[in-house]
Amino acid sequence: MRTVIYTHDMEPITVVELRPWQIEYLERHGVVTLAVMPDPARWMSTDEPLAATPMPCVHVAAKWFRHNGERHMLLFTRQEETAMALESEFLPGQRRRLREHEREAFGRGLAAAFGAWGT
Repeated sequence: MRTVIYTHDMEPITVVELRPWQIEYLERHGVVTLAVMPDPARWMSTDEPLAATPMPCVHVAAKWFRHNGERHMLLFTRQEETAMALESEFLPGQRRRLREHEREAFGRGLAAAFGAWGT
């Protein structure tokens, strides 16, 4: 399920994909902790063991409401800066433009590669 995480001031932070077990956990406990996957380049640039590197987390609270007879949830966090680093999802209306952009970028890259190959 794609859902938006908000600040407590109702400012949207990011869109995330929650797995069914995360939603179930939210229904039972009202909060869930989401791990922020660090940049792999950071892991490679240090001699420190991976296990010694603390993984940033975002604590997310759910508020439930009913609209048109259906149950919905809103997600909130106070860890706004860290939440921006969560793996984000695109909304359905954004996906078509993203696919077009990826196709265009692939085409430009392929043309540049063939151009460099021919020289």
